[in-house]
Formats: sequence, structure tokens, C-alpha cells
Amino acid sequence: MLGGRIILIFILFISASIKAEISDPKDVFNQGNNQYEEHNYEAAINSYNGLCEEFYSPELFLNLGNSYYKIDDIPNTILYYEKALKLSPGNLNILHNLKLANKRVSDKNKINDSVRLSDWFFTWVSNAPNYWAYNSVYLFIIGSLLLILYLFSKSRKLQKLTFYTAVLSMIFGIFSIIFSGLHKSRLMSNEDAIIFKPSIELMSQPSANSSVSFVLHEGTKVKILDETELWYEIRFGDGKIGWLQKEFVETI
Repeated sequence: MLGGRIILIFILFISASIKAEISDPKDVFNQGNNQYEEHNYEAAINSYNGLCEEFYSPELFLNLGNSYYKIDDIPNTILYYEKALKLSPGNLNILHNLKLANKRVSDKNKINDSVRLSDWFFTWVSNAPNYWAYNSVYLFIIGSLLLILYLFSKSRKLQKLTFYTAVLSMIFGIFSIIFSGLHKSRLMSNEDAIIFKPSIELMSQPSANSSVSFVLHEGTKVKILDETELWYEIRFGDGKIGWLQKEFVETI
């Protein structure tokens, strides 16, 4: 009985540590929210951008997109609304804001507001910034320490309790690693991009000397089909295909 209480207290302590780790960025996020409310949009952008390298959430990207919209930076606005939608497909608030921003874009593109079963799964997997990565680390720590306690315990009941709890911790840790990998893979997939040049000529080949296929403008979303070291082959709309230089786009 005493051994069980010790294990429970230990697990609660570790869980509190996980929560503290995950909650650390909230201060910076709230600071950005306060700066936004005070109409200090540049400062809010700096605060939100400080989180983007390590943490991902639809709320963060949505607020960052809102901040860029307030300073009329439409390419960045659409980029971060699209990033938010990638994490939270079908979110009505994100879709509403994205449609408003797209009215400011010269080259209209259809916004996909349908939600597939896989989208719902990834929405659940990405329920908190880096949650699964932190979770897997702590679950393996818990499992390892419980196995050590199992090896040194002389009580049969405590041995059974620590062993099975350790196995469960390891199993959940493996699932957390899988979910973390799926989350990261989805975030790092570069299937779409936003144009960041006021006007750009799409070439028929990945060369500045090739013929011009058509012209697009800043804020336009394009689908990436292929790439070379310096160029992307993209598709716009239902059929327009051409090449543009990577330096003029940001991938979603």
C-alpha cells in the first residue's frame, strides 16, 4: 500500500513537471496578446515569432496572421492563416479570416473548407505545442525509474505493480513518439507555398532565360509539384503550371 502511494506521488510530480514545461510559452503568448490589444502590432509579431521556431499551435499562427493583417502584410497574413488551418482543418474562425485576407489578393484561389477523416486525426495529434515530444520523454523516464524500483523491491505486490506500470508507461511512450513524428511530418511537409513578390513571372523551365508562362502576384497560394536547387515547379488553380525561384516564396 505504501509502495503504491509512493508511485502515485512520483507520477503526479512528473506530470506536474510536464505541464510546467508545456505551459512555459504561455507567458510570451499572453504578452503578444496584450500587445495586440494595445494596437502594438509590430511588438506582438515579434513576441509570436519568438515562439514559432519551437512551438506550433493554431492559436499562435492565427494570432500572428491577425497581427500581420493589421499592418497590411497580406503575404504573411495568408501564410500564417494557412499554417493555422493546417493544424486545425475546418476551423470556422480561421477559414473566415483567411477568406477575408484572400479578398486582398489579385490571383484568387479556391479555399478548401472540407475536412477529411485524416484531418481530424491530425487535429487531435497536434492538440498542444510539442506535447507528444515532451510526453514521450517523461513517460520513458517514469518507466525506467519504475523498472529500477521493480528490481530493488522485495515486496511481491510492489514488484507486480511497478513492472506492469512501467510496461504501460513504455507503451504509451512509444505511441507518443509515433504521434510526435506524425505531427512533425505534417508540419514539415512542403506541399504548398505563398508568393512574397509583388509580381512574378512564372517560367516554362527552371531558367531565367526560358519563356514566360504566366504572371502571379503576392499573397497567392500555389501547389509545389517539383523542385531543383533554386526553383520550384508549381501549379496554380486547376491547370496553370510554371517555374519560379524559391527565394520569392515561403512554404506553408
